[in-house]
Amino acid sequence: MLTDDKESFIAGSKKALGLWMLVGAFPQLAFPFFHPVDHGSNHLANSTNVKPTPMVSIHGLNKLQMSKTIDGFNCKQPSANHFVQLAVANTVDQFIVAGQIEQAAKFAQFAKSQSAAADQDQSKLPLTLRKPVINIDYLNITMPYHCDMLQDLVKDIVNIALQKGWAFDASDLQIAVHSNDDGHDIRSESGLTRYLVESICILPVDWQCAVNAPSITHSVYFGSDGLHGFAQLTYNNIEGQGIPVICAGVSAKNSHLPYLGTNADLYCSNLANVTTVPNWLADFGPKLVHLASNDAVHIDTKMHRIFGMPTVMVAGMTLTTANEDFVAAISQAGYHAELAGRGIFTADSLDKKVHTLASLLKPGQGITINCIYVNQKQWSFQFPGILQLCTKGQMPIVGLCIGGGVPSVEKALEIIETLHSNDFRHVSFKPSNAQAILTVVDIAGKCNGFPVGLQWTGGRAGGHHSLEDFHQPILQTYNKICSQRNIVLIAGSGFGDSEGSLPYLTGDWSTASGFAPMPFDGILLGS
Repeated sequence: MLTDDKESFIAGSKKALGLWMLVGAFPQLAFPFFHPVDHGSNHLANSTNVKPTPMVSIHGLNKLQMSKTIDGFNCKQPSANHFVQLAVANTVDQFIVAGQIEQAAKFAQFAKSQSAAADQDQSKLPLTLRKPVINIDYLNITMPYHCDMLQDLVKDIVNIALQKGWAFDASDLQIAVHSNDDGHDIRSESGLTRYLVESICILPVDWQCAVNAPSITHSVYFGSDGLHGFAQLTYNNIEGQGIPVICAGVSAKNSHLPYLGTNADLYCSNLANVTTVPNWLADFGPKLVHLASNDAVHIDTKMHRIFGMPTVMVAGMTLTTANEDFVAAISQAGYHAELAGRGIFTADSLDKKVHTLASLLKPGQGITINCIYVNQKQWSFQFPGILQLCTKGQMPIVGLCIGGGVPSVEKALEIIETLHSNDFRHVSFKPSNAQAILTVVDIAGKCNGFPVGLQWTGGRAGGHHSLEDFHQPILQTYNKICSQRNIVLIAGSGFGDSEGSLPYLTGDWSTASGFAPMPFDGILLGS
């Protein structure tokens, strides 16, 4: 609001406090029965072990699942008066539901019945049969705000605000102020006082939409809960966009939350010294490179820079890439390909295939072999045999892909140290779930920058690697993957054309789920 001196600031503050008082008092006067009921009521029993209130926090569902859960509950109710509503969308998986207190408590029970226990192992279940793990809690509040139940109070609140001189005009706003429901600039509101009342009482909050207004470079948080609460919530919504959240009320950095700035950032005279955070698209997205030497245009990604090959590769896959002529043809065409070790059953066969493949390659082209770690009978002769071919046979083996399970961190580091000492250029792993992805991230962080390929196929490409969804584990771990600059992230899940592959290179695939673009470094083709 327009405040250019102490008096106008105090006057504006009184108007705001007056309006807030009305918004708090009128619902209490109109609906006294919303006060929390007896903790011992059997029909309000719930597994969260806290006193029910009219607003329920739900964490662990995405927006579609949240909508289906609300619809599933409401369709069992006798009338619309017993419905609950989505009041607040805090992040892609954190929501608040509002309703009459008894209905809110029943909804909490209903949601809990749809949840799996946090320690329940569902890895052997197909994705469609798994239950989400839902955390449920009640807000410390006595009124159901941001829902239609307070609709009839808006007119009276606005009328009294106008009578008391507690009204606001959009012309007083000197900068853009974005709404909580859809992010629009509220300077366009003809009746700002009414809109402010509606935005608190009845309009739902979409915090992700509100904080993703265009042209934002920094987000400054003036709340009193320090580096947690809304600061963390806000960062979760803009992570990967290169927008730091600066906590104006905090003086000291937290080493566990390096992406949250402090008030020291507000006093920096040099913008380069202000807290910075990753911009995934800018840091890892593909770029076009024009070569002056031959006028060619190439796609530049981390895979191209580390492997020295185009951003599409052919993975080790029995039976196709167990054929050395086939692998050689791919290499001669200028693409990275792996020789599948699963179809090699003796040391002599390994020796013969590698020598044959080497004879088919041009000078300077390297060989990458895919070995199945879980098959220790094969691994026990293949890995030593590969090393022997490098040292004694002088074969141009430059890479190793370890499939069929990710070794322990200690064992993986031992393998990488051996590869490094034998002049290998890279190692790759094929994790089967989110936990295995994090193991690869841990390995990459401890191997002194040695290039690590992370080949992710999920369970959709035939289902032979796992029962996991392709997208969810990457959405869950992408920020950790990006923390290790030596990881080359490669996607493989039934890709067969440019239209299906391109969104994964550009990162557009993740935006539909409410996340910043998450580019992959390359595309993997299988059998």
